[in-house]
Amino acid sequence: MELLTRIESNWLVLLIPLIAGLVGWGTNVLALRMSFYPVDFVGIPPYLGWRGVIPSNAEKLSQSMIQLLTEKLLDVKELFAGSEQDLDKDLDPMVKRITKQVVQEIATEIAPEKWARSHQALRDYIVEMIEKSTRKVVLSILTDFKENADQIIDLESVVIDAIRKDAGLLGHVFTEVAGPELKFIERSGFWFGLLFGLVQMAVWIYFPAWWVLPAGGFAVGYITNFLALRLVFEPHDPINLGFFKLQGLLHKRKKEVAECFAAVMADDVLSPDNMLATVTEGSSKDRMFGLVEKRIGIVFEEYKSDPMTAMLMPPERITQAKEELLEQMRTNKPEPDGLIRSFVDKAVTLRGQLSSKLQALDAQSFEGVLRPAFQEDEWKLFVTGAVLGTIAGVLQLVYLFGGSLG
Repeated sequence: MELLTRIESNWLVLLIPLIAGLVGWGTNVLALRMSFYPVDFVGIPPYLGWRGVIPSNAEKLSQSMIQLLTEKLLDVKELFAGSEQDLDKDLDPMVKRITKQVVQEIATEIAPEKWARSHQALRDYIVEMIEKSTRKVVLSILTDFKENADQIIDLESVVIDAIRKDAGLLGHVFTEVAGPELKFIERSGFWFGLLFGLVQMAVWIYFPAWWVLPAGGFAVGYITNFLALRLVFEPHDPINLGFFKLQGLLHKRKKEVAECFAAVMADDVLSPDNMLATVTEGSSKDRMFGLVEKRIGIVFEEYKSDPMTAMLMPPERITQAKEELLEQMRTNKPEPDGLIRSFVDKAVTLRGQLSSKLQALDAQSFEGVLRPAFQEDEWKLFVTGAVLGTIAGVLQLVYLFGGSLG
């Protein structure tokens, strides 16, 4: 009765839990926005302004992702292993295109006069020989690539290059993978805030000291952020509380998270385009080209020793043609349907390998998918929530209850 009497004397106290709920929701929403946005620094650098926690720590966070990928999730050699029969069939369009280009080069640049005067049987022989040798050398090169995949494909470089090109990429990975968890963080802020607000209201009714509302706002802003993040990751294993089981949301959705992470990584980070860009630059390009040069050298030596080929081209002209071809390969960008593209496109098992191995991880390792993103500078988010909650408490004190600070 006394409680009802006190509430009737000032019904505005009923707004305290609602305001606390809105503060909890608002601070959680803001904390998440501050985690991901803005992608680029806004303000007066270096200190007056803000850049999203994840974009500002993208390279540091990428190291955690790289460690997880290279140590526990991906085996590059296994990734690029495949059936030779399927590979042979897939190469038909490429072999025919290369053969056509080589024949055209002979007919117009290398030996146009001899080609024009040669008998059709010789031409057919040359075309057939070029097609067979092209298939042989392409298969040999791709086999070399697969056997040396761990030296050619530098996953660390692929990830870092992709993130440097797109500052918002890492944030995109996290928002795609943890969509339900992010929604939970937002919504739980309201309900946690409402519960804390009921306690805050009771304390205010019986002890209306000036500092109660600001202190309560501080607690709501800080604790709602803290609790929401903890419940995303903890507990690892379900705890039976009788009427329901308590388990960290991320762990409860382990299968879905693993499949989503694998899909986003395969499509947006370790995509064929990103791999292609990395393997055609720097040391990876040199290693890959060394394998190509070795195989091409062998096939051109076979051309030199073939008597029919010698009728069209002397050995010195064959050597010159080989050097011209290698120079073109060094300087030109890879064809969209070319040899190197065919190699990186062979990562057909990437998504499945990532998903299955991620699901098999222990709980601590599994958290490595998302935990580093929230751990990085999370104290700033808690403090921001606490400051905003304190401001809301001060505003309640002044405008709802006509109080003053002290």
